[in-house]
Amino acid sequence: MANGSPPKQSDDQSRLARLRGYQRALASFSRFISEALPPERLMQHACAQVSHVTHIKRSKVLRYRADPGDLLVVAGVGWEPGVVGSATLPIDQASPPGRSIQTAAPVLVEDLPNDPDYRTSPLLAKHGVVSLINVPVMIDGRSWGVLEIDADEPWIFDEGDVGFLATYANMLGAALAR
Repeated sequence: MANGSPPKQSDDQSRLARLRGYQRALASFSRFISEALPPERLMQHACAQVSHVTHIKRSKVLRYRADPGDLLVVAGVGWEPGVVGSATLPIDQASPPGRSIQTAAPVLVEDLPNDPDYRTSPLLAKHGVVSLINVPVMIDGRSWGVLEIDADEPWIFDEGDVGFLATYANMLGAALAR
């Protein structure tokens, strides 16, 4: 839930509604990935659905490239033209998606500009990203890439958000492996 957004229901009711939305999105995606689709369409659909259900307007899939040692934005929504297919992010520990790819674990950052553990990339700074979650996309037990949501306002994430994105990324990885 975003800071400063008053809940329309009690916090418990709001959380339950959000988790039900996550369940519906996962069920929908499981039907979608059962079709034989080009990887680009699959990843773009994943970004659109993740953004829609989390109410965070920017999301992306980054693919790890051993040579040149970076993460390429291969799908995304909410980004200016030219980002998808050409923008890259580093894979070092000061990069949130870099840390996620190296540790094969989720990385949450609620105040990126002020977090001493992370560096804000020019891409994220240009788009005003403040809060984010990265989850690894795994194929055959190896980090293939990262699924990321990027909020341009302070955002407080919880285990429901992480669980949803991790499950979504696992399903995406399985579909890409096919």
